[in-house]
Amino acid sequence: MRRSIRQLVALLVTALVLPASGLAAPVRSAIFFYPWYSNPSHDGTYTHWQQGAHTPPLDVASRFFPVRGAYSSGDPRVLRAQMRDIRDAGIDEVVSSW
Repeated sequence: MRRSIRQLVALLVTALVLPASGLAAPVRSAIFFYPWYSNPSHDGTYTHWQQGAHTPPLDVASRFFPVRGAYSSGDPRVLRAQMRDIRDAGIDEVVSSW
């Protein structure tokens, strides 16, 4: 019994010390980026925002409403702002699906 408690304590100490010593892999963050949204002002029509009988611009096919509204993925200003947001958030990797 004593031996197993000592082993458990040694294991816990090791688990706490290894990350601090730099031996553990650094934590990385990744996001998915979907570049297929469009809107009338940039592209002439809504694409993907209206799926599931939604009616943009205020009702979009997303659980979350984008801060920039129903944006166009083809708008260079929007893309620059999104990439700046990604950088500022410390994201390490962007996975883009096409």
